[in-house]
Amino acid sequence: MGTIYRDVRTKSSYRVDLRAELGIPIFNKPSRKEAIEARNRLLKQASDGVDVGYKDNTFGKLLDGWEESQSRNIKISDDSVQSYNAGKRILRKIFINDKLLTEYKLEDITTGILKNYVQNALHCDEKNPDKKVSAKTCNNRWVIVTGCFQYAIDNKLISYNPTTSIKPIYNPKKEYRRIDPKDVWDVIRAMPKYQLEAETAIMTGARTSELRALGKYNVTIANRSSILIDRSLCKKGKFKKVKSLTRDISIGNELAQKLRTHLEQQPKYKHFDGTQKDLVFPNSDGDVVRAGAWYNEGLKKGIVKANKLREKNKETEIKPFTWHDLRHFYASVLIFKTSYSPATITYLMGHRNIDFTYRQYGIWLENRKHDSQIGNEIEQAVIATRLEN
Repeated sequence: MGTIYRDVRTKSSYRVDLRAELGIPIFNKPSRKEAIEARNRLLKQASDGVDVGYKDNTFGKLLDGWEESQSRNIKISDDSVQSYNAGKRILRKIFINDKLLTEYKLEDITTGILKNYVQNALHCDEKNPDKKVSAKTCNNRWVIVTGCFQYAIDNKLISYNPTTSIKPIYNPKKEYRRIDPKDVWDVIRAMPKYQLEAETAIMTGARTSELRALGKYNVTIANRSSILIDRSLCKKGKFKKVKSLTRDISIGNELAQKLRTHLEQQPKYKHFDGTQKDLVFPNSDGDVVRAGAWYNEGLKKGIVKANKLREKNKETEIKPFTWHDLRHFYASVLIFKTSYSPATITYLMGHRNIDFTYRQYGIWLENRKHDSQIGNEIEQAVIATRLEN
């Protein structure tokens, strides 16, 4: 009686399944011998009349059981351990109608309770409940709840998972500052050392890590000039290729000619083994540019220099912006100056999916749609007056 089998997830422990015989959840033991001993002990206790069933069917008991389980349904990453521990503490402190969540029977916990009380509680800071944590932190905590209820489903403690219809928390749409094109070009002209890098950024929307990793093989200068973005730099300074972010972006003749001249005049940097280095925008040694160099040595100084010139001409001061804001500037051009569809914008920006594009630039896209509708309505109204006459 009872089933014992190797855990396919951990591959280092054995699972004991006594659900049919005793009605208790599946549990793990580190060796087959211990699993057999535990099974035989529980079956003997049951035959002697000892109650070993899972009678305490509360969320607190479920949370304890899930924590003890070595085969969690959702793996918690190392960088989410802090959120995970905070989430457990919060779950044990939630009061709903003067009753702790841990005291609720599983069958009494509905989707509404989880969404309106539990998810909201996990979205609050542990020490200051009036302060909201980020959506990422909230979702790292939320996996505890989804993992618990999936554990309950697997062990047939409940027949319905109330978390299935609850969507993760997303940060509210935020509107990025639309930088005046004149400001951008005035600053670029004031930073000649990194002018080409900045122009490439605003004409391709490439991330800084992608431009720093851009290789000569990525640049095609022909009848249809283009830049293939297929790799970037990770935090450890190594190149990494992300297939979902790969894109081939067409560039104009002016930028293509500047890149051609830049590559022709560039020194032939070589590695120690004699092979040629292939970076388009290297440092003075032909290696990867230090992170932050383009901003600190170029853009930051360019803004100061451009503002001094504007002060002389009694013009409006340029508000500081970062190198990544050049990418947002590219996005604003795509959205407001072209008729590209959101799907095309997603591809050109190198986003993983269109949902991310809407989360990033949803307000801009809505404003463009609204402006377009107004324009069409005005056009139709004007045409109607012409037809009347």
